[in-house]
Amino acid sequence: MKRKPAVIFLSGWALGPGAWFLQEKYFSADRAIMVSYHSGVEEASRDGQGPSLYGLNALKAINRETEDPMVLTGWSLGSLVALELALLMPEKIKGLVLIGGTSRFTQAPDYHGGLPRVLVERMKKSLTRNPGQTLEKFFSLMFTSQEREEGIMEQFQKGYLSPGQNWSEKELAAGLDFLINQDLREKLGKIKVPSLIIHGDRDEICPPAAACYLHAQLKNAQLLMLPGCGHVPFLSKAEVFNEIVRRWLDDLH
Repeated sequence: MKRKPAVIFLSGWALGPGAWFLQEKYFSADRAIMVSYHSGVEEASRDGQGPSLYGLNALKAINRETEDPMVLTGWSLGSLVALELALLMPEKIKGLVLIGGTSRFTQAPDYHGGLPRVLVERMKKSLTRNPGQTLEKFFSLMFTSQEREEGIMEQFQKGYLSPGQNWSEKELAAGLDFLINQDLREKLGKIKVPSLIIHGDRDEICPPAAACYLHAQLKNAQLLMLPGCGHVPFLSKAEVFNEIVRRWLDDLH
């Protein structure tokens, strides 16, 4: 019997593998690996050519855990890294799960599925003045007002933020530079593996148009738009999310 691919989880900006605290046990039978790949990245890329430092960091971290085929599960910034790795080592990637994902984080004249670049640049400047307040505002935007009223943000703070995460200002700024500059739109057609796109229809970090664009450009993609969800459906609708991914993985295998 063929061994199942490992399932690799890649978190988003300013968040480490602990963000998946409601998935780690649930997907343990799938050899779930929650990868830490942000640490030490203090510039967005080496020279603008070839793999980003995030991609290289993630690749090193994954190779330390497994050399087996894998399914990449990327959230937010992690979705860009997952797409990059799918292009970098297509022979190892058996599927993609993209959550709150995008192929370009900022808007362009021919692309409206992102945030205005000026907003992200303003966020980068605010890091130097008050990093704590900047992160707090960002984390708040991940949740809808209804999700905050239901205590989902509080659950996130207790489950993830309470242990603390000591990102340096340079690491945080590098992540924002990566989000400002990374653009994989023209390469999406090269990705042939089955892809599952899960997106909240009230996502204020990565607009739903970003998910629709991914769905249109990827060759073998399925899109599930979750009603009433913000940027963190794997937390705000954890049971639904876990079941959706479980069924998809079973079908993939």
